[in-house]
Amino acid sequence: YMLHWVGGVVLAIITSVVLANVLRLQGQAAGQLCVAMVGIVYFLAGVHFDRAFLVLGILMLAGAALVGYVPHYGWTLLGAVIAAGLVVPTFFAKHLPVSRP
Repeated sequence: YMLHWVGGVVLAIITSVVLANVLRLQGQAAGQLCVAMVGIVYFLAGVHFDRAFLVLGILMLAGAALVGYVPHYGWTLLGAVIAAGLVVPTFFAKHLPVSRP
């Protein structure tokens, strides 16, 4: 788990910085690229660990593409969607019984 999350997010950020420099992306475009890369990490977590992350990964990828089309508070809206994507699935998770010694 640690290798996926730490390695995936660090590699996503490094890849975003390198691509932003190579492609001469600045400002919002570089941020969109970083969110898209982290969205891929979340999507792959949904494939391998918990299916709730699949939806969040797709939302992050779509949000990264669409944040430029929202005239005001696009990044704030994207942050709220990501936060909701992390919190809402916890209300619908199948709770495992706590093992008692």
